[in-house]
Amino acid sequence: METIENAIAEFKRKRLAVYSADREQMVRDTRAAERATRDHSGRWLFELLQNSDDAQASQVHILIENGTVYIADDGRGFHASAVSAISGTDFSDKTTGTIGRKGLGFKSVYEVSSSPAVLTVNGEGIGFGPDLARTWLAQNGFDHDYIPYQWIPFFIPWSAAVQQDPVLHKLQDLRTIVSLPGVSTDQALEIQRLLT
Repeated sequence: METIENAIAEFKRKRLAVYSADREQMVRDTRAAERATRDHSGRWLFELLQNSDDAQASQVHILIENGTVYIADDGRGFHASAVSAISGTDFSDKTTGTIGRKGLGFKSVYEVSSSPAVLTVNGEGIGFGPDLARTWLAQNGFDHDYIPYQWIPFFIPWSAAVQQDPVLHKLQDLRTIVSLPGVSTDQALEIQRLLT
């Protein structure tokens, strides 16, 4: 069984090969990611709840603390096969019979957070962020104004995530946690209003 860490490394290797062959692809990827976010404006919470449903979760918990929104469920968890789907568009590892199969829904979270993460409790996770992507691209010889950070994943082990964010302990009885840091006070109030 492939690990999330290996799937992320392989995905990034392929992205570097694509960007080396065609530097304009970075511009196309950045614009596609921005368009996917715009096209799903206002739907990010629904999309995450839909993902929980697709994962056959029987429980979903939503927690807002310290400028971060956490959506946690007891579904099947995040698997290596989903790395490509969450790191791009128009591809999904979901099967027929699930709601979201276009590979677009997760992109809606960029409306509220530029650094989302999906963590499997006591396992592996995946994260994104503009600073991480910019640094990684620069280390690999790409100094570019267009940074498709939504499509460049980074590995997050559960142990490191818990060290950086102790709030995760509150949700460790569940299976999958989506963490959306950087939510504004207005956004947090709007989310609380939606939940009541």
